[in-house]
Order: sequence, then C-alpha cells, then structure tokens
Amino acid sequence: GRILPRKVYSIQFFKIFACILAVIWEIISAFFGKFLYLVCMVTGISLLYEKAPQDSVFLHILFFLTMIGAYMNTYMFNPSNDKYYAMILMRMNAREYTLSNYGYDVIKVIVGFMPFTIMTGLSRNVPVMICILIPFFIAGAKLSVAWLSLRRYKLTGKCTNENLPARVGWVMTGILLAAAYGPVYFGLALPVWLVLILMVLMIGTGIFAAVKIVSFDEYREMYQILLADKQNGVDYRENVKKAAQDQSRKAISQDITITSRRKGFEYLNELFIKR
Repeated sequence: GRILPRKVYSIQFFKIFACILAVIWEIISAFFGKFLYLVCMVTGISLLYEKAPQDSVFLHILFFLTMIGAYMNTYMFNPSNDKYYAMILMRMNAREYTLSNYGYDVIKVIVGFMPFTIMTGLSRNVPVMICILIPFFIAGAKLSVAWLSLRRYKLTGKCTNENLPARVGWVMTGILLAAAYGPVYFGLALPVWLVLILMVLMIGTGIFAAVKIVSFDEYREMYQILLADKQNGVDYRENVKKAAQDQSRKAISQDITITSRRKGFEYLNELFIKR
C-alpha cells in the first residue's frame, strides 16, 4: 500500500507474473544451488588433491559434507514464517502440511542433485551407478536425521531447531569438515567400495525413517514448541492487545494536581475515576 495502490494487487496479470517468478525461483533453488555446491565444495576442492584416486577423493568429500548437511539443513526443523502462518494462525492440519512440504523438499533434493552428481561424478571417474545413487543417499541421510530428531522429541520433549544448533552440532561440523578435507591432503580417502556400502545403508535407513516420519502423530505439539518464539513478534492478536493497552495508558491522565478529599479505598477509587 505504500508503494503500489491496493487495486494493483487485484489485477490478474500481476498474480500470473508473480506465479511465474515463483516458479523460476523454485527451479533456480532446486538446481543452481546444488550445482554450485558440487562444483565448489566437492569437485573444485578435489582437483587440489592428486595424491589419491579422484573417484575416492570425490566420494570421500561428498560423504562427510552430506553428513553435515543432514543435520544442519533439515528442512523439517526450520522455524520459518510460512509454518507459523499455516499451522498456528490458520490452524491447518500440522501433519498434512508438514508431510506435503517435507516430501516436496526431499523430492527436490533428489531431482535437483541427479543431473549434477552424474555430470560431476563422471568427470572424476565415479561409476555411473554410484552417481545415480548419490541423490538418494543425500535424501536418505536427511530423512534419517529427521527421524532421529522426531524420536528425540518423542522421548524427551525437546525440539530440534536448525537455526539454533547446539554446541555439539558445531563441534561435529568441525570434526566432519576436518575428516572431509584433512585425510585427502595426505593421500588418504575412503575406498569406493566402502562409501558405496555406507550409501546403501543410509538409503535403507532413509526408507525406514520415511515410514516413521509418516506415522508420527505429534507434529502440532512439536511445532507449537518450535515456533513459540514467533508468537509475540508475529501474532496479530498480541499486537492488537498491546495497542489496546497502550491506548488505555494514554487515556489515563498524568496530571498530579488531580486529587480527592475522601479517605482510604474511596480516595483511591475517586482518584482513579477522575484520572
């Protein structure tokens, strides 16, 4: 309303244009970011290490970085505004909303990584079958961590917040980063066959975790805890309540010359009424 007139928002053309922009951004976020990640963090770095086979170096670095991304970027435990609006303010079904959005994010991971893991993997002499398995391995790792976080909430009532990782999370990130880039500097890397076994195991645990995630039935209670810090800052009811309180305070006179001749509680009551 400050920049554009309100009537502009009702024009169908602008709604279609906004939808097109949203689709373009979704495609960019699904593919371009993953391409940069593989080129810069995995393939580009692996070019610096020539003491070990390039396929082993590529898979070694990718494996440990995937472990970091599995718990630092969960998708499910990101307390974003859209979750607050939908599940808390609009009272949408928390389970259906979570599963539909999380399922979409997992599919986007698989589809977004697939062409680039094949392209970059083949350039580092990784077998094509392993290149195809990598996106499913990444998705399986995220699913497994999400299920462990849900199980932790079920047992302890503590909710994971990926925007506020615990100290142990930062410590683990440092250790895994050192494990990803340190050994290959000295020509040491996990053998291809071992990474393949670990990937298959993670895909299996991911399938098991997906079943558990679908059957989890406490999403609303969990998100009420996760999104609690947004209630005072975003909830319009709190803003209305605060505005009413401010207006009431302003309506009370601060003139200290207002007084009363009565005694006791009658004095206080008349003073209050006059003010």
